[in-house]
Amino acid sequence: MITSRHWLPWLALAAPLALLPFGACSGEPAVPVPLDASTDDAAPDVADARSEPVPCSPPIIDGGVPDGWVLDKTFSECCGFYVPPTKELLPPPIEWETCSTQTMALLPGSAKCRSVKVTWDPPADLNGAEGKGFFDKASGKVIMMTSRVFDKTHILVLLAEADGPVLAALLDAEPNSRCTVGSGGRQSVGGSNWVLEVLNPIGFDSKGILAGRVGESPSPTIFFPLDGGQHDITAGRAGVLDADPLDRFWLYDPSSTDAGPTLIASAAEDKLLQTVPNFFEDVLAWVAESTVVMKVRMYHAGQTYDFLDYSNVDAQHGAGALGGDGTDLVWIEGFVHVNPALYQKADYYTSPYTTDPTKLQPRRLRSAGYRMLDSAPTIVGCGYAVHSEARDLRILRIADGVSWLLPSTSLDAGAADSVVWEAPFAVTCSEVFVRTQRLPVRIDIASLGPGIPPD
Repeated sequence: MITSRHWLPWLALAAPLALLPFGACSGEPAVPVPLDASTDDAAPDVADARSEPVPCSPPIIDGGVPDGWVLDKTFSECCGFYVPPTKELLPPPIEWETCSTQTMALLPGSAKCRSVKVTWDPPADLNGAEGKGFFDKASGKVIMMTSRVFDKTHILVLLAEADGPVLAALLDAEPNSRCTVGSGGRQSVGGSNWVLEVLNPIGFDSKGILAGRVGESPSPTIFFPLDGGQHDITAGRAGVLDADPLDRFWLYDPSSTDAGPTLIASAAEDKLLQTVPNFFEDVLAWVAESTVVMKVRMYHAGQTYDFLDYSNVDAQHGAGALGGDGTDLVWIEGFVHVNPALYQKADYYTSPYTTDPTKLQPRRLRSAGYRMLDSAPTIVGCGYAVHSEARDLRILRIADGVSWLLPSTSLDAGAADSVVWEAPFAVTCSEVFVRTQRLPVRIDIASLGPGIPPD
């Protein structure tokens, strides 16, 4: 079971595209073989699995492709994927504007908030733009991915600096053909790697991973095949993670397509569900759970090991939602099981950054308003930690435990006036970047006021 599928709220947006008839593609790479339901943990053979496409005619595109863009053949010319061959043909930078009245109403009166400005022509009922990203400490920049849906049902995916140029782009000009990159959520960027998941538009089974290196090329350069089923793809400095339908974690090295992926965790082997993967620094952390155990595991320097595990001492004591930034670690601990992931009490903890569990120096910050430890990762940066507490957003100052709790609006996420804090994706020394169900927003932390004292 994979519980971190942040793209699920966007299926309502992508589904209308998937129901359209197939485009004019007469051939494509061999249909992926359905994933065997066995517990075989043999690595996929990357070299053999990438079938050569049979001859086909690219989909007929009725306008909407920017001048100079070319058909991308990294996966297959049967897909209507178009890319800029040079950086000079990339779209203009992302623009920002003051957040909507509905969003501002959820913030303190003095708060400053900006959202991505809609500079394209979206369908009336599909007025959102996906947002994922990370804060690159070395450059001081937020690198993000966002997608836009147009009236012609085109989907444009951008990799860009939040306050700088677009770095790469791909236009899915025929998302109702034999393959699509979806309209949101099936993309990720972290460290030097960015990825797009290629999907079957009927059922959204995975066909493969398009990947690239941040700043190196204006379009994808690598393709890793997948064998169907629902996958969860995440990028980070340590590589590209594929969480497959059998609850196995495979780590790909985007610098090479010759070697197969490395199996770093398996539900069949560990007898635990692997959930909520989170890349930070040069590590991958995730929650491993059963009906009686809730712990954090880590992959670092080629090794997988338990990082936060209290189960041998107290089965009623769990840990999850670990995040870090090279200076601090922040996570949540739960006390007394209500059900496998829910606890009667939950608290935020911090420690100076380490990848060695014997060197942890836990310090309690405050209570957590949401007591599910496998619901979302924690994003850490520049002395702050941000976590989704169900529909609310918690911003924590690590030094003293002072926090700000931002509520969402109506339970009806589709309502025209609703605002839902879906997931934070970056925090800098001055701002928090958050994906909402409509547009990515950025909130000025200093403008939020004095905050809530720790309890």
